[in-house]
Amino acid sequence: MNKTFSVIKSIKFGWATFWANPKFWIIATFLVGGLSMSSFSPGMFTPPADTRKDTSINQSFYPTDDTSVLGAQDISQNKWAAANVAATEAKSDTNILTNILIGGLVAILVVLVVGAILIFITAIRTSVTMGYIHLLLSASRGGNLDYKIILSDVNLNKALKLLAVQFLYGFIVFLGFIFFIIPGIYLMLTYSLASYFVIDKNAGIGESFSLSAKATKGNKLRLWGLSFVSFFVILAGLLCLIVGIIPAQIIVSLAYAHVYASLNDNLSVEPVIEPTPVVSA
Repeated sequence: MNKTFSVIKSIKFGWATFWANPKFWIIATFLVGGLSMSSFSPGMFTPPADTRKDTSINQSFYPTDDTSVLGAQDISQNKWAAANVAATEAKSDTNILTNILIGGLVAILVVLVVGAILIFITAIRTSVTMGYIHLLLSASRGGNLDYKIILSDVNLNKALKLLAVQFLYGFIVFLGFIFFIIPGIYLMLTYSLASYFVIDKNAGIGESFSLSAKATKGNKLRLWGLSFVSFFVILAGLLCLIVGIIPAQIIVSLAYAHVYASLNDNLSVEPVIEPTPVVSA
């Protein structure tokens, strides 16, 4: 028989755990946001202004009108000038092709470097997010709360695997919604815990989807009910002068972590009433 959970108990757990120590959770949330934002500077990829002069056309390559008129009486001089112009133009074409080739190679190099930097930044952000999920799961299992947990899962390979799972999840759900709404909702609920299995169990990509399908079997209506209730919790946070959105998001996140723990750990956990956050020096 599959494990199950209670929507009301999950929301109550999120509410009680947050209000047991709201300062800790708000600081932890801002730490995650700050670490994610600090890994990217909007101007870091802004190219410098191009102050080079346009040298694509060199007027010295062509004879002036005065030269043409004065040299009209000397045929040999005209032939020499024509040959000089042709040689100069040929050299100019060669320079243009060389510049195009060099420019193309530089552009490819820049794309590769920027791409590598963006992947690294995304991996750092994802690692911080994984640490935050670990913090939520620690609370759902009755463990100690510590800010250091946020940085406890900096793992490039695991971060890339999580990104792949999230991309595939979004793509699968998108395809489901294309083929009418019901399949999209079904797939969304079936694989909603896939990311948790990557973060918590270091499951493979295919394995995470399989485990999520197994855990959510028989619980899809409850998961739909949790999504419905979570929407109104977030809405209530927005109505509280917008600032309430932060507590609301934390409460919902704790509720989903509680659901995951209930479906996989078979634990009857209670809110952590007196967490002891530790700030590393």
